[in-house]
Amino acid sequence: MTAELCDLEGVHNFRSLAGYALPNGRIRDGMIYRSGALEMMTEVDCAWLGDTTGIRTILDLRHPDELLPSEGQHALWERVNPLSIFPETLT
Repeated sequence: MTAELCDLEGVHNFRSLAGYALPNGRIRDGMIYRSGALEMMTEVDCAWLGDTTGIRTILDLRHPDELLPSEGQHALWERVNPLSIFPETLT
């Protein structure tokens, strides 16, 4: 059972990636979401993201330099796995 998407108060551009094509099918509903900066989430956003959607893992794809200021600044930080898509030597 997947959660109905809602308009979040502080997190911008939150959406499901359901339906995007994969080599052997499509992304299933409720499996992968994407969003803007989670450090803007409100308590209501946190409850919906953490409890209603059942999000267990958050992949943060930003450069490591972008992660340092936001570390620990949102209520779901313990679920974050930094996995930068940028090389460490990016200038």
